[in-house]
Amino acid sequence: MKKVIIVGGDKVAYHLIRILESEHKYEITVVETRLDTSQRIANTYGIKVINGDGTNVDVLERAGAADADVFIALTGKDENNLIACQIAKLKFKVDYTIAKVNNPKNSYILKVLGVDQIFSATDMIAQMIDQEVAYSEMSLVYNFEKNTKAIIKVPLNSASDAAGKSLAEYDFVGDTRVVLVTREDGEALIPTGDLVMQNGDTLIMVCDQKNFEEIWLNFVRPDLLKKSDEE
Repeated sequence: MKKVIIVGGDKVAYHLIRILESEHKYEITVVETRLDTSQRIANTYGIKVINGDGTNVDVLERAGAADADVFIALTGKDENNLIACQIAKLKFKVDYTIAKVNNPKNSYILKVLGVDQIFSATDMIAQMIDQEVAYSEMSLVYNFEKNTKAIIKVPLNSASDAAGKSLAEYDFVGDTRVVLVTREDGEALIPTGDLVMQNGDTLIMVCDQKNFEEIWLNFVRPDLLKKSDEE
């Protein structure tokens, strides 16, 4: 398995971890400064997380940088991403480094100073929307430009605690609303309070973007929630 170190635990990191975990080809270690975020990632994904500064040599050594095949810096500060990648490349001889650039004006300097691949967070988010892969299996249908609302398409996992409950009795996060339900056989249903959600349903929801992750965990990947609770 390829060993991957990710520095930074933001939303891009969460998305990347989900993709890599689903492929079962990578051993992932995350380095994150915030303790609560570190614990959340460890509990959700069951991977190794080092709570510390990704620009610190000792911290990266504890994370196993000397054995890493790929090093990815995703913090919100370009200077930290550059420093982390330089340490990985020069100190630990990591073959391939990747950095997120938050300010596109810094792309050139990161490339000149040895980062192997650079990507813009804005470009990545746009690509995620275009490909409808914001969260695996859950897709973005429409993003409202002037507010934080979005329309999403959510497949209902049979293990979700929503399966078997009516729309009225289920406690949706925030002001999330189901606007259409399609059955496994293709039947489309206009939602009413007494409509019972079933395995195989696809729910079209209007929700706040900040609730994407909670909806994804509750409806699409409840196994991750249960794993976290068991730990």
